[in-house]
Parts: sequence; C-alpha cells; structure tokens
Amino acid sequence: MSNVVVASVPPEQTGVASGMNANIRTIGGSLGAAFMASIVAIGASSSGVPAESGYTNGFAMLGVAGVLAAVAALLIPAVKRDKKTHLEEAVELPHPELAMVAGGTFSSDKPE
Repeated sequence: MSNVVVASVPPEQTGVASGMNANIRTIGGSLGAAFMASIVAIGASSSGVPAESGYTNGFAMLGVAGVLAAVAALLIPAVKRDKKTHLEEAVELPHPELAMVAGGTFSSDKPE
C-alpha cells in the first residue's frame, strides 16, 4: 500500500504522502485495537474475565473488516505506464488547486 500511495503523487510530494500514510495507518491500528478490546470486554463476567463469545464476535468483526478492505483494494485504479520505459504518463490535472495536502501546502513546485 505504501508503494501505491507514493506512486500516486508527484516526486516532490513523496515525503508528505509517506508521512500521511504512516499517520493514517497508526490511527487505524489504534482504532482497530480499541474496537476489538471493546467487543471482547462487552461479555466480561463480574470477575473481569472476558467470555469466549467476546473473542468470537471480535474476530468476526475483524473478518468483516478484512473483506471490506479487500473490496476497497479491488477498487484502486491501475496506474497506466509506458510499456517501453515503465514510466507513468504525464497528466494535466483539471483542478490542481484541489491537490492540497495536510499543513496547507500545495502540490506544486512554484513558491507561494
């Protein structure tokens, strides 16, 4: 996934894209752990020991999330490359002003 993220931005924006990818992965991991812990803890007994059904429900939730992630991965568009050079074609963006990234910077090599 990191390769897809970095390959989909201009070369001068690879650092920002890589950093945002790491941030989103960290946030996703912490939310996933919190959801799993919540589902497991729902069926805990009065002694605090979770029931087996909590783990079963938690892993079922993870299975559904995995299937949804696989479907989302199938929707990632293919990158068109030149068959001889294996480089991407240069594409003019219809609205380059929409290519903003976190921090308020634009994806452009022109100084502001």
